[in-house]
Amino acid sequence: MKDAIFVIGHKNPDTDSIASAIAYSDLLRKCENRFKAIPARIGEINSETKFILDYFKVDPPIYIDSVEPTVENLKFIRKIPKIMASDPINKALKIMMDLEIGFLPIIDENDIYIGELTLSTILKEYMETLEYSVSTHELYYQDILDVLDGEIILGEFRDPKSEIKGRIFLDSRLEPDEKLKEYDIIITGTNVLIQMNAFRSGAKFFIITKDSQFLPEMRRIAEKNDCLIVKVKHDCFETIKLLNLIVPIKNLMLNQSTYLFHSTDYLRNVRQSMKNIDPKFQHFPVVDQNNKLLGMITRNLDYSPKKVILVDHNEISQSVRGINQANVIEVLDHHKLSDITSKDPIFVYCKPIGSTSTLIWERYKQENIRINKRIAGIMLGALLSDTLLLTSPTTTDIDRVAANVLADIAGVEISEFGPKMIEASTSIAGRSLDEIFNADLKVFSFKNRKFCISQINTTNYKEYEKKDEIPKYLHKLCADKDYEFAMVMLTDVVLNGSEIIFEGKRSEVVRKTFGIENNQNSIFLENVVSRKKQIVPPLLQALTLRMG
Repeated sequence: MKDAIFVIGHKNPDTDSIASAIAYSDLLRKCENRFKAIPARIGEINSETKFILDYFKVDPPIYIDSVEPTVENLKFIRKIPKIMASDPINKALKIMMDLEIGFLPIIDENDIYIGELTLSTILKEYMETLEYSVSTHELYYQDILDVLDGEIILGEFRDPKSEIKGRIFLDSRLEPDEKLKEYDIIITGTNVLIQMNAFRSGAKFFIITKDSQFLPEMRRIAEKNDCLIVKVKHDCFETIKLLNLIVPIKNLMLNQSTYLFHSTDYLRNVRQSMKNIDPKFQHFPVVDQNNKLLGMITRNLDYSPKKVILVDHNEISQSVRGINQANVIEVLDHHKLSDITSKDPIFVYCKPIGSTSTLIWERYKQENIRINKRIAGIMLGALLSDTLLLTSPTTTDIDRVAANVLADIAGVEISEFGPKMIEASTSIAGRSLDEIFNADLKVFSFKNRKFCISQINTTNYKEYEKKDEIPKYLHKLCADKDYEFAMVMLTDVVLNGSEIIFEGKRSEVVRKTFGIENNQNSIFLENVVSRKKQIVPPLLQALTLRMG
């Protein structure tokens, strides 16, 4: 996914986070096709979001757990010529010399990495055949012509790409009247008598070296026996040495690499691995998730950060892991500005309105891009979810206009679709504490300290049978995560209010803020349905007064 721009919502994504990522990616891709935008999520999809995506037949964003730099973000991945296991060694050797490297990754016909060939292995094989002998590895007919720069002067190959089945002999090593098989190969020297003996051996493939003669009697025997004669421009010794370089790579390659990296490997892990690798190794193969060879990297790990657009949040604690190592290029949000930073000036579009989907609706209008029916549907669902069917105090006139326009495009009636969405997603009966708490959880930072608030919409806040277990759950969470306090906000969309349940070492701040009696850890707040506008601001103000 190199050069991609990830459009990402917050952790524990709600419908607005998911729909915003999908819709804004759609908009960017349609802006003269300038952007390779990919919607992404950093958490599981909740039941409400699933209902809306299924209703309008829209696929969810891809899941990612980090935007840390990976191998695919390196500025330099060296492309290399394709080398296959069936290629001759001399082809690999020439590439090694040209690229000044000591090894080559080997691939199959589908570009899948299957092993590597090292220069030291080639030299070892070459030194072991220093005398007048030929490698016992199989060879291919066509490679003999290519590597030896040979010319057929009599006969023809039946199948140039087929493997040589027989052995290879020097004519001087043959015993008088020795009989060979017809698919054996003979390399001729300069002694005519020895040559004649060779032509009577029964072999049918002869390599005539530079100083050898091909006498008429030899031609007569060769024609009679239907022989194949190849003339080369090298002497006998050179021919033998070159034949040893015709050996297919598969006979010498290692089937596994100790120093193989994947495109998705984090650079911090690659950097650590390279510290433990002998410094003489300077190049390393890289493959994708399917083991397809992409090229090679060096010890220079200079990278281009992943490009990210944040929607529906702008706080590090709510964002994807590795965000400080990414290149944030845009922010679209309807929450207060927080601690996300960028190295360059960026486009920031924030407004105090009901949902980020409303902002994206405005961006479609600004770019004069038409919204399709399915995208309009999920944007409407997100807007209605974030504004509790346009009843939340965060709802603005802009939200109401956007909702009506999006409903018209999607072909639904708000009065009919809204209740269906609520009915499908608000029941909390039978759900685990983890499930309801993490469905829409947000973590907030204050002077290097943190607190968290989870909001769950329901049509009956009293229906949850495990409600008495929530304080114990929150107490353990605060101890594990070092939160100042943790809160669950059970918002009843029928009663238009919320029961808040809380625990933590700063519980007294919550009690004082909302007028709760000592030793009580819950209260039902009438007409309180917005975490963003009615819960978080007074808590931050109280923390400021208490902690300075």
